[in-house]
Amino acid sequence: MDSNTILITGASGLLGHHLSRFFLENGNKVIALRKTHSLGIIGLDEIEIDLLDFNIVKNLLTKIGPDYIIHCAGLTNVDDCEKNESLAKKIHIDVSQIIAQTASRINSKMIHISTDHLWDGTMQMVTEDVPVCPLNVYGKTKAESERAVLAVNSEALILRTNFFGPGLQWRQSLSDWIINSLNRNEKINAFSDVFFTPISIYHLARVILFLIQKKAKGIYHTVGSERISKYDFAISIAKSFNKSTELIRPISIQNIQFNALRPLDMSLSTDKIVGFLNVSMPTVQAGIDSLSGEFR
Repeated sequence: MDSNTILITGASGLLGHHLSRFFLENGNKVIALRKTHSLGIIGLDEIEIDLLDFNIVKNLLTKIGPDYIIHCAGLTNVDDCEKNESLAKKIHIDVSQIIAQTASRINSKMIHISTDHLWDGTMQMVTEDVPVCPLNVYGKTKAESERAVLAVNSEALILRTNFFGPGLQWRQSLSDWIINSLNRNEKINAFSDVFFTPISIYHLARVILFLIQKKAKGIYHTVGSERISKYDFAISIAKSFNKSTELIRPISIQNIQFNALRPLDMSLSTDKIVGFLNVSMPTVQAGIDSLSGEFR
């Protein structure tokens, strides 16, 4: 990939932070839009911005004119979305459409990061063409954000994903929580009846690069190749880091009260992206192995 200017929103979040570093290390000029926390990465251009100020967003994107915009920003706490539907709509739908519209006008390629929370959890290994039927405000607003983006930008690339990787100083990741809890000999409750197809941030970054190089557009499920329960995922991490699995206890999500309903099965099929890129998507173990690699 030749050197390009890549603008990343939500750069102080887990994915945005790691993508900023990844594309910078691959020789690109990276402009990181963030809210509060500085990324502290040498060579990175950071801009603190309120994405809800639409005029500032439009003017900034127009002034910079990036080759690519990777839109990672979102309200990722599912229960917070349930409590504040108005804010979830603004962040997921309105902001995404403004960015997509501006990207189309200034001829920037938009990569929109979506989710696997788009169905009711009754199906396994869902393909891209299955109509969405989300259970909660988070899923509903993310589904609507996809429609809003494609309505104004037919060249946009939408990536439905569920990723894991090392956390940040100000935000612990799922894998960090598991490892740190085990290091402290604390018991972990993990759902044995919730399934997903996780991909490591390390692998996701490379897949995004491949998709950019192949000029992909439309919707792709960008996840790992294997369906696994949250419990078995925690067990796999423990074994890989030589931690005792006896501290990990399987529980049912049915016994936990959340503000928002959760789908039991979020697993996605990777047939489309495998066919398009002609590569295999990573296994769960390959993703876990990457935790002790480049991003650790």
